[in-house]
Amino acid sequence: MNLYVDENTRDIAFEADGSIATITGAADIAQAVRCTLQAWLGEWELDVSHGTDYEMAFSDTAVSDAEIKEIISAAIYQEPQVKKIEMLEIERVGRVIHVCFAARLKSGEMISGEVDNNG
Repeated sequence: MNLYVDENTRDIAFEADGSIATITGAADIAQAVRCTLQAWLGEWELDVSHGTDYEMAFSDTAVSDAEIKEIISAAIYQEPQVKKIEMLEIERVGRVIHVCFAARLKSGEMISGEVDNNG
């Protein structure tokens, strides 16, 4: 169980009674993947290995869509419960990368989500 983070505001959410909302199971893992994809690699000082290497994705050298998919895949696989990425689509618009993913967990459950690198 973890705290539920609102996908739109990226802030902790509250229940109608004022208690902090929580999340469990596959939804918790999907949230963890989304948070990893929204964080730049090294951004969180307590764990600099957490996040997505957007610095590499936006480097001065031309980075192909295939290379960006490798970067995104590496970020998704930071979640140890992810067994296999079943679908990964990216769309680049300027300095924004829109990611749509679906993955199978070790439990057999499927998760999916969409994020942009700018939140």
